Amino acid sequence: MARKQIKIDDPDASDTFENERRIMRLLRLTRHENMVQLLASYSVLDLNDISSHFLLMPLADMRLTSVFEVAGQSKALTLEEVFGTEINLLRQIHGLSSALETLHFYESVDEALPLKGYHFDLDPRNILIQDGRLLLADFGLSRMKNESSDSCTPFHGGGTSNYTAPECIVGEQQYHGSKSDMWSFGGILCDLVAWMMGGVQLLDRFQNDRKRTAMGIKSSRFHIGGEPHPVVEEWMATHHPDMNPSHRGLCSLSKRMLVINPAQRPNSRVTSAQLFMIAAQAHIRRILDILGHLENSSRSWRLQLEHIKLKVWARHAELFDPTSLLIPKEPCWLQETSRSHKVVKGLLQDADVEVGLLQSEKDLARPGLAVFETLQDICEHLWELAPRTIRDTMARDTELEIRNITDIDLDEGQPSFTAGDTEDTKSNYSDLLQLAAMRKFTRYTRAIEETAGIEGDPSVEFDVRLFDEKEVQVIKPEYESSKKRESRREWSLVTVGNQAVRYLCEWVYYDAGLMDIEPQKLHRRVCSIVRQLSIIKAENYAQNHLKVLPCEGYFMSSMQSAFGILFRLPTSASTQVEPVSLNQILRHTSRPTLTEVFRMAKAVARSIFRFHGIPWVHKNISSHTLVFIDELLWRITAAGETSVHRAHAGEVLENESQASSITKTPWWARRNAKTSLSSEAIPSKGRSLRNTPVQEGDDDVRKQRQFKLNDVHSHYIVGFNHSRPDDKLTFTGGKEGLSYEYQHYKYANQSGQSFQSGYDYYSLGLVLLELGLWTSLDNLPILDQKLADMSLDTIQDVMYEKAVPLLGPMVGEDYQEAVRICLSEELLDLERLKVEEIFSKQVLARLESCHA
Repeated sequence: MARKQIKIDDPDASDTFENERRIMRLLRLTRHENMVQLLASYSVLDLNDISSHFLLMPLADMRLTSVFEVAGQSKALTLEEVFGTEINLLRQIHGLSSALETLHFYESVDEALPLKGYHFDLDPRNILIQDGRLLLADFGLSRMKNESSDSCTPFHGGGTSNYTAPECIVGEQQYHGSKSDMWSFGGILCDLVAWMMGGVQLLDRFQNDRKRTAMGIKSSRFHIGGEPHPVVEEWMATHHPDMNPSHRGLCSLSKRMLVINPAQRPNSRVTSAQLFMIAAQAHIRRILDILGHLENSSRSWRLQLEHIKLKVWARHAELFDPTSLLIPKEPCWLQETSRSHKVVKGLLQDADVEVGLLQSEKDLARPGLAVFETLQDICEHLWELAPRTIRDTMARDTELEIRNITDIDLDEGQPSFTAGDTEDTKSNYSDLLQLAAMRKFTRYTRAIEETAGIEGDPSVEFDVRLFDEKEVQVIKPEYESSKKRESRREWSLVTVGNQAVRYLCEWVYYDAGLMDIEPQKLHRRVCSIVRQLSIIKAENYAQNHLKVLPCEGYFMSSMQSAFGILFRLPTSASTQVEPVSLNQILRHTSRPTLTEVFRMAKAVARSIFRFHGIPWVHKNISSHTLVFIDELLWRITAAGETSVHRAHAGEVLENESQASSITKTPWWARRNAKTSLSSEAIPSKGRSLRNTPVQEGDDDVRKQRQFKLNDVHSHYIVGFNHSRPDDKLTFTGGKEGLSYEYQHYKYANQSGQSFQSGYDYYSLGLVLLELGLWTSLDNLPILDQKLADMSLDTIQDVMYEKAVPLLGPMVGEDYQEAVRICLSEELLDLERLKVEEIFSKQVLARLESCHA
């Protein structure tokens, strides 16, 4: 250990020892790793009555001055010899500033003492180095005061060096304070940058260039008589070719610290946060460079995903752009708390270790590689540090990055979907892991399609289950029809064999003549749909994130000239409960709270966005293809449908109260509804039975019919019988059976027009419009004729110009603008990735910002 002796001839001067011992005892309570620790203290009185006081501390390797000087050494010390790597030195510089911050803003949990102090003698000789760690030492001239007192202290001499602030030695009233420490620290940073760039040779040249003689004494101070030093200013402004982003960041910070006016200097808290960002940026840049190099030599989809995740995190933590730390600005979320600094430092160190293991791994595509699991945990912990809104944006950006992956290794094997991958539904990480795996699986499926032979059973080629038509029993031919324009049914409820499980059957019709000509192509199209929808074995992922029912297989019905795709309904649902479409709910339930509307809108938009990320297109999005499996909703809508059918058949109800007990009050017919609708837009009473007001005394009915928040989690996307990969060359089944009013006129009216994801987003915009106004499209008060009698371009104009403006007072401007973008043509005729980027940043982001 080291022993510091303070020999005092005057007994009254023992206050110096007591002051330093008190300060070191207080600082010891913080247990700061970059602060020299006091082990013990004692005093000895010799025979001449002269007191000697001793402070015992751990023995350090050297002082910082030993690094800056060659004198007394056989050769100059290099950065690698002292600190190992430049990243470690940057971390130690941040640690040193954190120690200074602890002194300036002292607060001990044990002592409950909020104090403020200053060092007063910051100099390389008072900074120790132990095992590559910088330690703040020598508190003999330091002071600590109550938090409410003035931090400035009159200067009485001593502590003068090249690093002393101008206010301490210039002027009639010389003083010292915490901002004087910042000047000294800024000077030390300047010298450190010179040493990091060119060793002691460059540092000596920099020190000699700033030497000046005053009153016969030479010094290398950073000012000249209280005025800026031109050599220092030139040094901090020069962009030397050997400067890397970290050096430039340190020079930029030093320039702000070496300001003559103390009030304009940043305090130690701001400085520490900035130095943390400089060190973290260098560290994450090194990790990303290694991962990028490994990615170029390996096509492992897991490696690509971890690389993307870290890159997106760095971008949103403002650590990705090298120039982001050169300009003073408001601190980002990562700079706000020193607690997060410690966590990030530890996580980046762990990531460094794992990346090193990856470099030594010969086969990065080997399944079950444990290092990926650890790196995944590190990424997830880093993401959790960000605020929830930032995490949502990061997830969207990561999805966009994943959609750029084109060279996924098909030889890596089929991805496995285990319960562990999707356990934490609150985390975005598992969602993105599954999305990357699904993209790999899509490419795997397409590869099979391209290499499969003409002969043979297509279900064997695609590894999907082909049911026997005789096993399938239709228990309800049609539970919901999007439009009665077609005589063919779209969906049925069926059972298979003796199973108690019920299935939703989606029909894919074909021309009987085409089956004779190209049977294999038809089979492959259906097999492609089934395989894509059945690749996720983890049921909770399919239901919680993509919101699709588990696809079990398909069968061919020669009687119907159709294929039937089978989706298993939840076993928890009653055997009597049938899927209820959003369209039915809109017609037969009361308007819910804004919270429910926003939650539903976000869930639906996310689901479609993720489905496009596979990449597939749905082609038939509407309020008819969003279904709920909920017993209460089923009973309410079933009662409502019965009443409407009875009224249409001419059956007279006993009284108006009876009708109102099974219908809802439209939002425009309520007396307390606050809308901007004109009287002309309000439909006349009796327009349809659904508009009959709920009478007094029917509060229980109204309450029962209100859409509940828990219903959001039971919704599923159906109608995949028209879906296909987002590829112009993919074989498709045509436009028959698509919901008329939800189709974009460009696709429906132009022959040979390929479907694009922007058309799906147009349909989604209409669904969001229905949710925002809580009414079906054909029941909008602005319509003066039936939708079936209107052309599609007219429908688009009416919805865009007349319906969208109604959203503002109902759900707010962000929601309204999100719908407007979907219904405009801003998402059409662009590259697919550009469409996804616009949708993510201008539609999803706006929906995510909607809160009641």
